Amino acid sequence: MRKFRGRAATVVIFLLLLPPALATENLTSQLKAVSSSLLSAEQIDGKHQIAFREERHSELLTQAAVFEGRLIYDPESRSLKKAVTHPNAVSMTMNDQTLIIETSEGRRRFSLRTRPALRAIMAGFRALVEGDVDALESHFESTYEQQADEWRLVLTPRAKRLAKRMKSMTIIGRNSRIDSIATLMNNGDRQFMTLIPVLAEHE
Repeated sequence: MRKFRGRAATVVIFLLLLPPALATENLTSQLKAVSSSLLSAEQIDGKHQIAFREERHSELLTQAAVFEGRLIYDPESRSLKKAVTHPNAVSMTMNDQTLIIETSEGRRRFSLRTRPALRAIMAGFRALVEGDVDALESHFESTYEQQADEWRLVLTPRAKRLAKRMKSMTIIGRNSRIDSIATLMNNGDRQFMTLIPVLAEHE
């Protein structure tokens, strides 16, 4: 397994001209920027935290549903928690094997073995956080778009079950910072998550 740390940005036109070995190095550089941005988030009790605002659009909704909260990554357990604080408190914690959902009504645990789509999403996001190129490419095909200091990393799922539901996930950033993540589903639903440094919440 290859893991990478640091900050870098790549120019997409170079990816089209370079031989495969050098193109892989540029993939590594881009992923390092993503990993660095997430891991530079504020640490509380050893866990990386970053605030988010998410808009969900669907043909079934007359207007976008808006959620706010924090993403919390625990490097020790390699678990990811999505803690929604608005409009209602609910948290979803995923690791390799389980999904735990906590609401005001209680706590429920699900096995990810029977939910390969969720498991692939978890593995993909964790690969982004840890800068693991091999893991990312095992779950997603990646393409790049870049203009000046703005860049996009577009991920399309390899697994057929996930591909039936998710069309793409686009990570949008500037230099070595992630600004947002856009997810497009095959039924036309879409989600747009803006990432906000925890300290900036109170500015």
